[in-house]
Amino acid sequence: MKTFQLLPMHTVLLLTLFSALLITACGDNPAGGDDDEHADPHGLELVHNGQVILEYTEGEGVTEHTQRHYLVGEEYLFEVHFLDEKGGHVHDEDLGEEYSLGWDIENNNVLAIEQHEEDGRWSFYLEGLEEGGSKVQFKLMHGDDHGDFQTFPVEHENAIEFHIDAVDTGEHEH
Repeated sequence: MKTFQLLPMHTVLLLTLFSALLITACGDNPAGGDDDEHADPHGLELVHNGQVILEYTEGEGVTEHTQRHYLVGEEYLFEVHFLDEKGGHVHDEDLGEEYSLGWDIENNNVLAIEQHEEDGRWSFYLEGLEEGGSKVQFKLMHGDDHGDFQTFPVEHENAIEFHIDAVDTGEHEH
């Protein structure tokens, strides 16, 4: 018959303490290393010329603050401000360098989007290519493989939409 001996109480306590420290150290590293810690956006604002033109929030969708009609052949600079659960801004320093702005365009013949490094990672240019409308889905990309936050996809009836008008000749039909 086999018998076994119980460990002394102080050994059990030391093993329990060591295990607890090991588990909590893996879950939260206060010394930095925010590899998995990041702000969690729940919405965004699109800003043009210092004015919020629209707001998108999860659950509520798009709230327009101004009409979005732009001209063929013109470029427009926009900024994206990400919003937290309470509608406050998620600041750039809350998003690590591994984050970037991404987008999908429904109709690349109507508009194009591009970024210039000197304008910052949360800014982009929209260029009107031809008259028409096109929906756009914006994404907060985490690396190259997935979006941590995204607006409605371009197939969705309530996706963000831009309207491109023909060049203004000064002649208007009423």
